[in-house]
Amino acid sequence: MRHLKGLLLHELVDGLRELIMEKRYLRKKIARQMEDGILPNVMKELNAISMNLQVVKVARSDEDIAEVTLIDKWNNTRRHSVDLANHKCSCREWQLTGKPCRHALAWILSNRGMNIGDYVHQYYSVAKFRAAYEGRVEAMPDRSQWPTMDLGFKVYPPLLGRSAGRPRKQRIRGCLEKKATKKKVRCIRCKDFGHFAKTCQMPVVGEDGETATPKKRKRQPTEDTAGPSQQPPKKKKSPKRKKTPKKKKTPKKKKTPAKKKQKQAEVAPAPSVVRSLKAWLNMSAGGS
Repeated sequence: MRHLKGLLLHELVDGLRELIMEKRYLRKKIARQMEDGILPNVMKELNAISMNLQVVKVARSDEDIAEVTLIDKWNNTRRHSVDLANHKCSCREWQLTGKPCRHALAWILSNRGMNIGDYVHQYYSVAKFRAAYEGRVEAMPDRSQWPTMDLGFKVYPPLLGRSAGRPRKQRIRGCLEKKATKKKVRCIRCKDFGHFAKTCQMPVVGEDGETATPKKRKRQPTEDTAGPSQQPPKKKKSPKRKKTPKKKKTPKKKKTPAKKKQKQAEVAPAPSVVRSLKAWLNMSAGGS
């Protein structure tokens, strides 16, 4: 399918038709080689389920009706009624799938002479499988030999704005689909998936036949991962530099107390206010 995603529409449809034609023929060939009865993969699935049954009790009510008590996947004891003649169970799994459920298998295997294939729906039979692939897909010639039709008008492709970048080939898968396109890492030495050749645990064989296991790299413990016993290595202390001597601070002048200021104010003459130059001259002449 991957090589068809980049083709044009008519080439893509023709490629899908070819794949379906080959697939139908292959299954038709396999159906011819099968023996009559139920499909082998269905019988294999039912046999695998019957190997892990945890039967507690099977109580019969009639020849074809009984109560079967089993332990389910969550270790809970559950009891259901089974009707072999009508292919019914109270858990309703037998009616939905057409294959016997765990309760029906427990009763079938507890009786001798019963075959599991007799209680499987005919939908899973080899005869239905052959009938489904009995026909064939007819072969077709090349496109150049296809007949041409005159429609009376010409069909043009739609006007679509192309987005930037390379066109997308892989379709967007749903949330319930498996991501089959996810790349897997493969080792070159042991050809196994999930690791590289550097981390491979396969022993290395030398020319003399000697084997040696690869050594693991040790991680240096960091501050976050190091525990009380694993402390990080101490760093070397650099030599201390000589400290430069600090300059001496000049002492601040002491403030004169309030009483001393008051005495100095009393001894000092009262300040005089000079209003004009003539008044200042009179004061200086009187003082002299």
